[in-house]
Amino acid sequence: SGDSNFWSTAYNGWPTYGTHNKLSAGYTLNVAALASYSSWATANAGGQASNLDYDNDSVSNGIEYFMDAAVGFTAEPGLVGKTVTWPNGGNIPSSAYGTVFVVQTSTDLVSWTDVLSTDPNLINLPGSVSYTLTGIGRLFVRLKVTLMN
Repeated sequence: SGDSNFWSTAYNGWPTYGTHNKLSAGYTLNVAALASYSSWATANAGGQASNLDYDNDSVSNGIEYFMDAAVGFTAEPGLVGKTVTWPNGGNIPSSAYGTVFVVQTSTDLVSWTDVLSTDPNLINLPGSVSYTLTGIGRLFVRLKVTLMN
């Protein structure tokens, strides 16, 4: 099983919402990527698993690995207009979208739907992944990273 790490952002008048939940998953990451996380975690997260939060900033180690964040406080990305952008620090290639990381949306913070790579509101580049919220009403978005440790 894998560890899933989430970072959530609210929209349409709702406050920003940060979380680092975990969920078992049934797919595996290749050995080279796992070794890369292991090395990063040793240097930056006390060797902890990706679902934990070594620096207690409410951002899980897996999300910080995705962002290649420095040790210490990691700020959540905010909305700019209607777009939220997570920096991709290069530890996980943009080609791993849908298998190792994915943007998800929800209207209730309980049920989440993966954003397809073909969604015109998704921009997945080597240096970042962005999602533009559309429509009226409550909509939440989060980044999910799944690493096996």
